[in-house]
Amino acid sequence: MIEVKYSQDLEAVSKFIANMNKITQHHVGYCGLNEEEILHTLLNDFSDFPLEDSLVVAFENDKMIGVLGFDIDEHTRNAEIWGPFVNHDEWQQVSTMMWNGLIKQLPYSLNKALGFYQTHNSNCNSFMKRLGAINKGEHSILTITRSHLQRSNEENCDIAEMTPNEYNSFKLLHEEAFKHTYFTAEEIIEKINNEHKVFVASSEGKLLGYVFCEANPNFAEGDIHFIAVTPHARNRGIGIQLLNKSLKFLFSFHEINEITLCVKRSNEAAISIYKKVGFEEQHHLVTYELTI
Repeated sequence: MIEVKYSQDLEAVSKFIANMNKITQHHVGYCGLNEEEILHTLLNDFSDFPLEDSLVVAFENDKMIGVLGFDIDEHTRNAEIWGPFVNHDEWQQVSTMMWNGLIKQLPYSLNKALGFYQTHNSNCNSFMKRLGAINKGEHSILTITRSHLQRSNEENCDIAEMTPNEYNSFKLLHEEAFKHTYFTAEEIIEKINNEHKVFVASSEGKLLGYVFCEANPNFAEGDIHFIAVTPHARNRGIGIQLLNKSLKFLFSFHEINEITLCVKRSNEAAISIYKKVGFEEQHHLVTYELTI
């Protein structure tokens, strides 16, 4: 008999997610591959709603066979979907039971649910389509290791950490380049600290581009979230210089040996720049948007 409920054994839940997410056919882009990192996220950074309202687990004869979670932003009422992760022959049945159970237990109705799945994850892709989700585009997950970094010798502008005097120019460029994205310019500015940096390229006092990167040495990870160059400053190697600056910062943490970024597959120019400095594609994912 299959039972869907909340489980307080988050270590077992984290291990289940990590093991499933390492398999291409089950990969979900929102979730990590490291069991300890997943546990830390569940305990500290997962959902603005209580965890017992945002996560369900499926059991068969006391054996864990599935996990589904909603990482919910209370302000927007949007949720990033963790799963469904299912290790059972009746994938559709287990996923539907978890989905209906999770929707039923939510304390508030949601606006949208967002899915992010490896193209080879046929079960989740089909599940999203059956629910009526809209395909919002494809993305590539690119990674680079310290040994694969290709440095550029071009230096035709100043690259430095962003100062308060550059906030307004940064906001304008970020909002123009990334409309309706997951971090606003204000949120990025609030995040700046020893591990979250915004580097800007400038010439004669004018901002030409920026990159926002995040080091997470506790989990040996580094991420490049956003990079943009003003239209009149493109094709001058500025993007490569910004990338190299951010990579130098991230690799300054000896714990970090691999850095990840996500880019739309339609952005061929950006992908070309990333590959020039040594990035390689690891995952090809599809984004879905579902109105609840």
